[in-house]
Amino acid sequence: MSVLRRVLGVGAMVAVVSSALAEETVVLDEGWIRTVGSDVRTVDLPDDFRINLPWDRRGNADRGFKPETNGVYRKTFWADSRWTGRRVFLELDGVQDVCDVFCNGRAVGSWEYGSLGFEVDLTDALVCGRENVVEVRCRTGAGGPARWYTGCGITRGAKLAVRNTLSFRRHGLFVTTPAVEADRATVQVGVELVGWNAVTSGVATVEAKVFAPDGREVGCVRRDVGYVKGSFAEVELPSVALKGPELWDLENPRLYRVVAAVFRNGTVSDTSERRFGIRKIEFSKDFGFRLNGRKVFLKGMANHQHLGALGEASYPRAWKRQLAADDGDSNTARRFDDPAVDLHAGAALCIFRSTKTAGAVVITVDAGPLGTQTIRLMTKPRMIDR
Repeated sequence: MSVLRRVLGVGAMVAVVSSALAEETVVLDEGWIRTVGSDVRTVDLPDDFRINLPWDRRGNADRGFKPETNGVYRKTFWADSRWTGRRVFLELDGVQDVCDVFCNGRAVGSWEYGSLGFEVDLTDALVCGRENVVEVRCRTGAGGPARWYTGCGITRGAKLAVRNTLSFRRHGLFVTTPAVEADRATVQVGVELVGWNAVTSGVATVEAKVFAPDGREVGCVRRDVGYVKGSFAEVELPSVALKGPELWDLENPRLYRVVAAVFRNGTVSDTSERRFGIRKIEFSKDFGFRLNGRKVFLKGMANHQHLGALGEASYPRAWKRQLAADDGDSNTARRFDDPAVDLHAGAALCIFRSTKTAGAVVITVDAGPLGTQTIRLMTKPRMIDR
């Protein structure tokens, strides 16, 4: 499908539309009015204003000896009249540390974890065909221990997401490979649907097509979904059996692609796409780590989300500069603080620009209850295009 790029209203916002039915996104990184005390200025995202505040000996040592503070960000944007009847969400990849979100003066959402992105539904407060104002009020929270400096501000990117009422949830397409052998593999696709209140009778259909690295369609599955009480539904599709799969490895990071669509009354309501690698991963105290049956030594570094003297603002250029300072032998990155998936995944993977392997192993560590941690291992090629 063709890609339409156009400039909308205030602040030179760029919209990318893949089709009239698919999700439409409007980047909101430029032209925010930031107010901190009596200081009012125009800033672009990402932004961490706390790093520029004076050092304070009386400040919390676990938060970098900076004063606890708060600030307000405002953004004016044009809501296209074509959005009438659709849902409009504000996606924020990260706001430190705690925030409340308003649209045209109406409270629409809150968030209390600055290291994880989130979205809020603006639809009921939005007026299409005119300018609207979104306001993000952020603060450093209760000031409890954080082990190191925590910033304050919209520290990652922001965008609008315009979807049909029945659509895939944000990051609502999942692909796993529960069985992988040299001669066969199983691909399992699952989706999360929102907006189910619009379906009061009848059936919606979810379809997923799997494409090989060379673009060939190698599988297609679908499932009908009846009425579900509430507005949210999890759908697991039938598995796809592949013969002679092209396995992902560090030297040849071959990627398959799954394209999912949800149909209502024979019409596409939303689509979603994800790339994935088919690989077998094994851990053991006896042999360490194996990838596709071959022992691999994991060599790399651990990175938190902060950028030292630049603070918590996640600048892609700074990540590229920091992570590209590699000696060429790394094949692994261990990421903390829930790196923003959409905006900065590509930048984070630039650590492998100069490595000898074409692929890389990425380990993410998520804080769990009572400080426990869950480690998820993902393999992705360097410079992956999301």
